[in-house]
Amino acid sequence: MKEELKEFNNKKPVNKRIFYWGSKPLGYKCFKHLLDIISKKYKDVKIIGVCISEKDIGKDGIKGQDISRIAKEKNIPVFTEKDPISLKGDLGICVGYPHKIPLKTIRKFKNGVINLHFAPLPYYRGSKTLSHAILNNEKMYGLSFHYIDESLDTGPIIAVNWHKLPKDKTAQEIVKELERSAFDFFKDYASRMIVKKLPSVNQDVVIKRKKIIPKFYSRDSLDSLYRISLDWPFEKIYRTVRALTLDKNKLPYIELGGKRIYLSIGNNHEDSK
Repeated sequence: MKEELKEFNNKKPVNKRIFYWGSKPLGYKCFKHLLDIISKKYKDVKIIGVCISEKDIGKDGIKGQDISRIAKEKNIPVFTEKDPISLKGDLGICVGYPHKIPLKTIRKFKNGVINLHFAPLPYYRGSKTLSHAILNNEKMYGLSFHYIDESLDTGPIIAVNWHKLPKDKTAQEIVKELERSAFDFFKDYASRMIVKKLPSVNQDVVIKRKKIIPKFYSRDSLDSLYRISLDWPFEKIYRTVRALTLDKNKLPYIELGGKRIYLSIGNNHEDSK
């Protein structure tokens, strides 16, 4: 791996004009890493603009340092999802951005727009995929780099980074582990993205070869699943609570006599202290 990365570091970049879409702490960390390697290794590469989610305005990415703030410090134009993007470049990179990028914008980038998708493609597309993978009792889960096309999470796959899916952790705990893995995954590929157009494989080819039935989930796909039945086997209750323990403001529950009892998972040893 080190020899391969050294080879990429020594190559002249193909993608000299890069646009970045990002949100959330992971998007900030990846953006900062991208700026760092450009300043150290690729002096003729330029970030021509960044796009953040409007809901992030006024919020801190990491301890007062967000994408828009660091971009403005470096005189990089900042856009939101409501702004038309007229800039043209070689490559777009997207990490944690929660909005669909219009096809007319994607076409402004000669070598496409690469997205870090928080699920293994082509198996899981859309939103809330980790929770659904737990509900589906999957043994493995993953992260994907792919080129964005006109549909959602259907573009050609560049790479998939696989991980075992723990059977004793909540979605919230697994997300934290995946965020660390996602940052490492990004660091592994950042230089490669800059120096060349990365090869990919169409999802239809993978689907046909492996006989996969892709699963797509919408943002509201979990909303009707929070009510737990005590008639279920314990394993199903435990798995469902793990899958739905993701949002601090929303927990699975049982309903008795018109009253709700909310469920969470704790460690017996720790709880007894």
